[in-house]
Amino acid sequence: MRELLLILTIIIFTGCEVKKLSTPIQTYTISYNEIKPKESKREDILKVSLPLSSKVIMSDTILYSDANNTLNSYTFNKWIDTPNMLLQKLFIESINDSNLFKSAISDYSRIRANLELESNIIEFKQVFEDKISYGILKVRFYLIEMRTKNLIDSKDFEYKIKSNSNDAIGAVESLNIAVDNLIQDLIKWLNQSYK
Repeated sequence: MRELLLILTIIIFTGCEVKKLSTPIQTYTISYNEIKPKESKREDILKVSLPLSSKVIMSDTILYSDANNTLNSYTFNKWIDTPNMLLQKLFIESINDSNLFKSAISDYSRIRANLELESNIIEFKQVFEDKISYGILKVRFYLIEMRTKNLIDSKDFEYKIKSNSNDAIGAVESLNIAVDNLIQDLIKWLNQSYK
């Protein structure tokens, strides 16, 4: 009898294939619309530091919160990289596209820069309010003169964009619009702040 139970157990565990039902993970990125280049190009080189943030933002998860400020993430949806890395890349690309400076470089570059742009991502998430969701983006910038380490200017930018849907796709779309608005406003601010 004992042998029969052993044989049945082996047949059950080896003969039956357990199929794992899985949903593929969707990855998303952030982009911006075309920047119109400025006519005059300064000779300054701007170093763009990796934006700082809380640990929860510094991940590839797409975050959302409800009316109780409970922070969650979408299980089957994520960013292609952390918002910190994605935004730094976009800041550098857009500033170079604008021709405001001779060059915008990352903080990993060994090129000597005379200006630095530091930033803090304060919020980067989808928020649900009364069955409507919004993409929320809040970033603080500091423009610093590298030689003296003096602050030239600082600025907070905050955006609340209504999502077309209450899901991860709605979060991605509304945050992309918020980032595009941020990029356009960042270029204007840099042009006004450093003359």
